[in-house]
Amino acid sequence: MPTYRSASGSSAEDLFIELFSDTFGAEKAGYLYSQYPFSDIYQNSRFADFLIENGGRKVAIEIDDEASHNPKLVSQNKFYDDLLKQNSMIYLGWDVYRWAVRQMQ
Repeated sequence: MPTYRSASGSSAEDLFIELFSDTFGAEKAGYLYSQYPFSDIYQNSRFADFLIENGGRKVAIEIDDEASHNPKLVSQNKFYDDLLKQNSMIYLGWDVYRWAVRQMQ
């Protein structure tokens, strides 16, 4: 059975893949696209942490750690940029799910 790792090398994203594999089966982890490229509403290049396609439906999964997503710990610009990224995915018609590392642990 293959072992899947995130394209970013993030231990938080690797934890998500491990939990996903345990829940749905390791073979299903092969359906996760890690660091999936897309353009935001301003046509800037972005990457979703994970994307799963099911027919015409796209489901984005974002993994948030405290150090890089907590509004009390990051700059205002980073906080607003994260909102723009999520809103852009929704604008594209994707379902978006966000998981905090603590939730996964």
